[in-house]
Amino acid sequence: MENALILHNENSVVCNSTSNGGWLNEERAGMPFRTERVYTLEFVSNYGQIQILLNGTPFMSFAERLPSSEIHSVEIGGDVHVHSAHIH
Repeated sequence: MENALILHNENSVVCNSTSNGGWLNEERAGMPFRTERVYTLEFVSNYGQIQILLNGTPFMSFAERLPSSEIHSVEIGGDVHVHSAHIH
């Protein structure tokens, strides 16, 4: 899973990426998600930061460790249903 951004559920949102086969430093934020609700997540590359918007509102940002052209996957896991994903 080279150059991956991972968000996983430990009652927090965890952002991380890999480089040369190893994980880098995690960045965490509180868990805003509740069951039985629909959310829109947007990932925006912005001057060395990737900003995550939750329903159009800034939620968290983290260091852009790789050029966005080198990010090959985003994984969202846990008890979640992804209705659609778009890459622009």
